[in-house]
Amino acid sequence: MQTEAELVSEILAGHPDAFRKLVRRYERLVAAMVGRVLQGQSDELDVCQEVFVRVFRKLHTFKQESRLSTWIAKVAYRTALNHLVSRKLNYHLQSRWIYS
Repeated sequence: MQTEAELVSEILAGHPDAFRKLVRRYERLVAAMVGRVLQGQSDELDVCQEVFVRVFRKLHTFKQESRLSTWIAKVAYRTALNHLVSRKLNYHLQSRWIYS
């Protein structure tokens, strides 16, 4: 099995299947982390996809000081929390606008 460092290097070098390997390797981790935060909300899949988009965009900032799985879990947790906050904020703004 390929090491995390090798996988990251392949992705950053632009190998076409490398990111697909990353998604397959960490999709359960991301789904579990997002699921814990969102607790069965209907948009869990959308948030999981958003996590992987963020991972792809920010992978060049991964310093390999921790495990890749730890970094991805952190991205997943923060993305899910941000989603909750924005959802609650949108709900409050809409209900305030409707009832004003």
